Amino acid sequence: LLVDPSWEVKADYEAIPALLEKVHRKWNVGLLMLWYPLLPDARHAPLLARLVAAFPGALRHEVAFPPARAGHGMCGSGLFLVNPPWQTEARAAWLSARFAALRDQPARSASRRPASRPR
Repeated sequence: LLVDPSWEVKADYEAIPALLEKVHRKWNVGLLMLWYPLLPDARHAPLLARLVAAFPGALRHEVAFPPARAGHGMCGSGLFLVNPPWQTEARAAWLSARFAALRDQPARSASRRPASRPR
């Protein structure tokens, strides 16, 4: 089950842990996956604290990246997985390394080659 709620609705941050706990009581072998944005105000922190308490063996994976444009608030992305598939943690670590390598590269300016002239 992938949960990608409307994060603009502040009540979702409080409702999601209860929803996942309820689903897990009915389907304790299912893969539950929550996507959440990382925002500068860290409004996801209480949500994650509650999820970690409810699901101590779950996998949490986050990647940080620069805002897509000026004024864009999202500075990263996170996944919280209950009953993750085998090797998910290793693949998540690989993704973290890739994002870190991309962040450490100098920004490239866009350029165009002049169109070649017919001879």
